[in-house]
Amino acid sequence: MNTRKSIMLIAAAALLLGASGCGDKAGSVAVDYEPTLGDSYPVKSDDTITYWVQLHESAAKNYNSLNETEFAKALKEKSGVNVEFIHPPVTQVSEKFNLLIASGELPDIIEWGWYNFTGGPHTAIEDEVILPLNDVFKKSAPNLTKILDEHPEYAKDISTDEGEYYCFPFIRESDYLNTYRGPMFRKDILDKIGCEVPETIDEWDTVLHKMKEAGVKIPLAAIFDNNILSQTSLFLGAYGVPGGFWVDNGEVKYGPYDQEAYSSFVKLLAGWYKDGLIDPDFVDTENSRVTATNSTPDWGACESSCGGGFGTYIPAIKSQDPNAEFVPAKYPVLKKGDKPKFGQKNFNVQLSSGCAAITTQCKNVELAAKLLDFGYTDEGSLLYNFGVEGDSYNMKDGVPTYTDKIVNGDQPMAQTLAGYARASYFGPFVQAENYMKQYAKLDVQK
Repeated sequence: MNTRKSIMLIAAAALLLGASGCGDKAGSVAVDYEPTLGDSYPVKSDDTITYWVQLHESAAKNYNSLNETEFAKALKEKSGVNVEFIHPPVTQVSEKFNLLIASGELPDIIEWGWYNFTGGPHTAIEDEVILPLNDVFKKSAPNLTKILDEHPEYAKDISTDEGEYYCFPFIRESDYLNTYRGPMFRKDILDKIGCEVPETIDEWDTVLHKMKEAGVKIPLAAIFDNNILSQTSLFLGAYGVPGGFWVDNGEVKYGPYDQEAYSSFVKLLAGWYKDGLIDPDFVDTENSRVTATNSTPDWGACESSCGGGFGTYIPAIKSQDPNAEFVPAKYPVLKKGDKPKFGQKNFNVQLSSGCAAITTQCKNVELAAKLLDFGYTDEGSLLYNFGVEGDSYNMKDGVPTYTDKIVNGDQPMAQTLAGYARASYFGPFVQAENYMKQYAKLDVQK
């Protein structure tokens, strides 16, 4: 059994995430059709594919739906598929997903983190929510199939322990893209209080208290929800455990079960909260609230993503305080010189979101598959990562390069780019390394 997937299935069951099953298990539904659309694009069909997906907050700043974006318009034109995107309310995604599954009335495609489905993707197949895609890949997804043949480790990631493919995944092109979060300090404030960038927990404690004494309103701006703890382990990793399951010399362990380590972490945060060092609203993880807080000059240290996070916060802060300077920090340790045991690093295949599955109620499985497989073509890769040539990017010496409209627009780059491409979040395509090298345009982001 695949250890990584076993861990995630255990986690999903233990945490009771995702949707409830929908009735007695009846076994998987067979997929039987003869391909008629061929391998080239655009395809020719009058059918419409309905596609349920969360509207990312970056896109939600300017659009009510992906249907309104230049990305969607180009996707329809280049793929030839008339796709209709359906979105749950931004603040009720999980609730609406559960209601959707319970209703029994499903769209053609659902993009979700299927390992968060109770029982995992195999249960979603058994409960006749989504289709097993082995035959679909063979018949109608030559581009994704080629990638899976070249990277058998990816094939394992998107298959159940029973050997069923279940989704068209989000894939990161290289390890360069797998680490995209971390801590950042206001260097000008560190200089003011006479401190270097801290490396140990004790040094962090000293720096944060000095920031508070110097009048910094929020010495540490960070959120500590279960998702962030399990992915990032900021501070917790210093005590030798992550926030969720991990494998130690072949043995599956659960970070919070280590009472000594986890209690030390909780006591640390409790003390910092009592002393007013942490954002008092740290439990409110709603994106608009976090963005509003972190876009002010009120914090001294912050943990966030380097692109959509600091790429938004830093320009906003410098517009209010031109003297603001920033410097990234390592994940802290207990003893100076030690190497952090845990930090944020994802896998090349993203399993917690961006997995597009075809439902059992899809009336044209071949067309849905052709739409999703387009993201893995050369033309689809350019669209998903860079948008529309001549508008959001131009080719320079054979390299797709974002235009000034995207890089230096009136809004943060994440919001402008979201109207043309999906590279700054997830979806059924291969995220290009070249995207991030342009997206993280500041040296401190890189």
